[in-house]
Amino acid sequence: MKTSTAIRLRIPGAILLTVALLLLAQPSGAAEDPDPDFSLEQTVKAGPFHLAPFLVIKDFGYDSNVKLGTFVESADFTLTVGPGARAVLPLGRAAALSVWDEMDFALFAHDADLTHVNNSLRVKLHGYGRDLILFAEGQRDWYRERPSNEIDYRIRTIATKDRLGATWRPASRGSVQIYYGQSDYHYDAGNPEDVPGLDTDVISQSIAETLERLESGVGLEGRLKIRPRTTLLVETRGGWIDFESEVPQRDSTSVGMMAGLEFDPAGALRGFVKLGRKHLAPENDTIDGYSGLIADSNLSLRILDRGDLRLGYRRNTEFSILGDNLFFVVDETGLSWEHFINGRFSIEMGRRLMLIDYPIDIDIDPTQGEDLRHRADDITHDTATIRYRMGPEMKVGLTLGRWRRNSSFNWQDYDRTTVTMLMEYVP
Repeated sequence: MKTSTAIRLRIPGAILLTVALLLLAQPSGAAEDPDPDFSLEQTVKAGPFHLAPFLVIKDFGYDSNVKLGTFVESADFTLTVGPGARAVLPLGRAAALSVWDEMDFALFAHDADLTHVNNSLRVKLHGYGRDLILFAEGQRDWYRERPSNEIDYRIRTIATKDRLGATWRPASRGSVQIYYGQSDYHYDAGNPEDVPGLDTDVISQSIAETLERLESGVGLEGRLKIRPRTTLLVETRGGWIDFESEVPQRDSTSVGMMAGLEFDPAGALRGFVKLGRKHLAPENDTIDGYSGLIADSNLSLRILDRGDLRLGYRRNTEFSILGDNLFFVVDETGLSWEHFINGRFSIEMGRRLMLIDYPIDIDIDPTQGEDLRHRADDITHDTATIRYRMGPEMKVGLTLGRWRRNSSFNWQDYDRTTVTMLMEYVP
């Protein structure tokens, strides 16, 4: 059963692109593309392409605990340099191709085993009709970081995502988008950092084998402007999750729906808020699923032109590797205030609170019989940032951060202090 399901859902990206090209071959008129990846502003001509190079320098500073959670605290100086570029290739008036790529070089002064390269690449092909945009999109993220909040080993993650669909915009007030998409998650244990007393090779390989999966499904998103600066949002997604691991069998179906509001960036209140419900149903009756609230919001309120008050909230599930848990629930709230000293200088103070909760108790020592304990992690992240805006596309800053995890599993309590410099140029 599992084999036939996997074959039914694994559609190679090349086939998606071929189908899209056939669809795009039909005659169509010019249309304005709202996707910023297709903007020709701040670009330079290079043959048929319009190029916009950029450079990101981040995580330049000090980290008091770069090997978080591996029972060995190790302070280090770090630097990440991320050159990249965005390229747009207009294909007449009927279509356009966009390519965006960023390559990050993450450097560690003392822990050379942590030095690595990350890459993020996305490609989009859009075809334009009078009120219709047909699209085929692909993205590949290749990075060595912690795959989730419960995993403290930096193993290599390779995530490949494809989407094929259409966006219908019959009027300026609204749009409807329908698509089929698939996301393939692969994990490479590689050479994990050495930790005395732990077989990190076995642990990292177990993480990779447990989390590798293919997610596929369909989605529908709608937008309707109900006031000059307020847009109604509706979205629903449903699909399948096929895990590579067969013991235990973790294949599941997932259906979610959210509704909310989006506020125009030109107003005092900006951002979006979305609430809804999600139903995650494993095929294995012995594994618990989830049916409950999900949310995603990020709001910013400008107060007397002197500062921005920002509020964010997110609630959803993420796949787990601990015990019999298919997932854990993430409940995250963020609050910050950025005060503008003048047109260029600003100071921001912020705090993020995250609760990670596991629905099934975990057997912490199987060799001693059932020793089940409930795991819940309270994570607090405080930051203080000074920013200087050198222009619309260029900014530099310095951030002091303090991250703390208080877990019901006492040996998972960790903290880290970071002092990092930010330098970013994105046209």
